[in-house]
Amino acid sequence: MRPTIITWVASKIGHAACWPHARHKFFEAVELNPEDRTAIGIVSRIDGLFAIDQKLELAILAIALQNLSKQRDYFRREQSE
Repeated sequence: MRPTIITWVASKIGHAACWPHARHKFFEAVELNPEDRTAIGIVSRIDGLFAIDQKLELAILAIALQNLSKQRDYFRREQSE
């Protein structure tokens, strides 16, 4: 069986961390040294990514609700005929 590109890429990844865990480590660094501008900047950038994700999730939810409403209206019209 020939490996797929996904299995090949997965075999090359040693470790992947999630943003919340990465942020937590830098947040701890800021707690230990409130003057650490590098750690403060990194936490701020990760917070910015979280804000973008939240906006994207809300936009996706809005689109899904619009589609659901359209499907419901279509179904009602079909059923009433």
